[in-house]
Amino acid sequence: MGYFALATTAILCSRFDRGLAFLWPPSALLIAILIARPRRTWAPAVLWSAVGGAVATGLFGMGWAMAPFGVVANSAEALVAAYLLRRAHSGLIGFGSYKWLTALAWAAGIAGPLAMALIIALPLWITGGLDPSTTIFRVVLGHGLSNMTFIPIIKLFFSGGQKQWRNQATLSLTKVASLFAIQMAVTIIVFGQQSFPLLFLPILPIVAIVFSGTSRQSALSLFLLSVIGITLTMFGRGPVQLINIGRGLELQFLQLYLLATVLTIVPIAAQMRSRARLVQRVKDSEARYRMLSDHSHDIISHTDLDGRALFVSPSISRFIGFESSALVGRKILELIDPRDHALAQARYTEAIRARGEAVSFEYRALGKDGKTHWFESVCRGVLGADDKVESLVSVVRDVSDRKSREDELETAAMTDSLTGLANRRTFREAVTKQCFERRVHKTSIALLDIDHFKLVNDEHGHDIGDRVLQGFALIAQKSLRGGDLLARVGGEEFAILFPGLDCAGAARVCERIRASVAATKFPALAGPLQITISGGVTSLESDGMEAALKRADTALYVAKAAGRDRMALAA
Repeated sequence: MGYFALATTAILCSRFDRGLAFLWPPSALLIAILIARPRRTWAPAVLWSAVGGAVATGLFGMGWAMAPFGVVANSAEALVAAYLLRRAHSGLIGFGSYKWLTALAWAAGIAGPLAMALIIALPLWITGGLDPSTTIFRVVLGHGLSNMTFIPIIKLFFSGGQKQWRNQATLSLTKVASLFAIQMAVTIIVFGQQSFPLLFLPILPIVAIVFSGTSRQSALSLFLLSVIGITLTMFGRGPVQLINIGRGLELQFLQLYLLATVLTIVPIAAQMRSRARLVQRVKDSEARYRMLSDHSHDIISHTDLDGRALFVSPSISRFIGFESSALVGRKILELIDPRDHALAQARYTEAIRARGEAVSFEYRALGKDGKTHWFESVCRGVLGADDKVESLVSVVRDVSDRKSREDELETAAMTDSLTGLANRRTFREAVTKQCFERRVHKTSIALLDIDHFKLVNDEHGHDIGDRVLQGFALIAQKSLRGGDLLARVGGEEFAILFPGLDCAGAARVCERIRASVAATKFPALAGPLQITISGGVTSLESDGMEAALKRADTALYVAKAAGRDRMALAA
């Protein structure tokens, strides 16, 4: 019924000149259903959609004679697009990522509509005299835009479960309803007039909904924009009328606008959904950690004002190997890593002055085996009869695991997971730091790119492509100095920061890397694989990082335009 309703609406609202409809959301619905199901269950969905499409075409469209051709063409479009999408990401590419959107553009924006166009063009030419080239262009453009616009909206709506529906939103339903009311009002105002190009205005409340609501609410906001925009445009209203290019092309221009909005909003909504899941996982992990900590045997120590142990609980032996009896009378400071002596002493003094208020701090301690552990101490002064602090009681907890996770997260945030190199963020921070380092007068930057890397992935597979990236990283690092920074800043793009080295010296190093890469044979299933690299080198000047990166990128383009497998100096 959903397919039939959408098909009927599309035919009645966007079919002109006895041709095909300019808008076709039904294919997007069917494709979204197919990619969400195993292939063995596709038949019923395709069959019911065919029935709905045939009835809509026969009653309201090109007639019963053309209905079978339309059914075959629409089914082929959905099957081709769904198959290619499933094959492209296979659940490994995150929804809303640019890789997912690229796969969507190829499968549902081009391949699927092209398959339909090739099937339907000939019957339309024979029965209606429609030019095949015009039909193919209209189908690929109209269906491609519709698929790329509505598939992400449908996926976004069904990407969150009931629990997420209840928990993800940060605002009350009243406030979310207010945002929707604002969006509807703004959208109606924008599309209700045709004097000013105000298409950017509805995006503002949509962004507010994305950041405050759930995935489904984000999808609904995009759906409302589509419905209101298409409806009012069909009645000759809205800013699209300013271009005055005919009703059909105006609808396709509107689809292009909706697609641009979807491609802007969906990645943000997907990231918000991912962040919400991550936050929830962190909260769950924190709750479990606290539960374990509350039921574990923390270390309890009692020390005098000089920091000598009066009592230490036996549980300390499980953590650092010392027996509690052997520590009585010793200064606790002896167990703390010398790097944290000043911190510990300052916090102990603070706890004494706090007169019974808890003071917490983290520090490293040395075990009997010489191993370093991280501990968190909560210290509280014990008041005597004269209301003065006479001693300190501390509850000590081993936080080594948490500190390790923090270090891993920090490392992961600064490192490319595939090659182990610094990532774009780390590289830009390092370059920014060099901009303020007055003691380093000569600094150079290079951008290197593996030539024809897409062919490596296409012909040998992504596993071989990953090995090529890793191999290049190892080769490049061997030619660099200790203070140089090699980073992966894109798919096959790398950047090098050369502190204290002028442009000519950096170019010589890059040339050694280029020669080493060209002389290396990378293993592949089809036999040894040889690759080349191109690069652009420039110096870091007073005009800052962005200008230097732009110069290096321009030089890289020059190197590629000159035949690749070479280095170019920025002008």
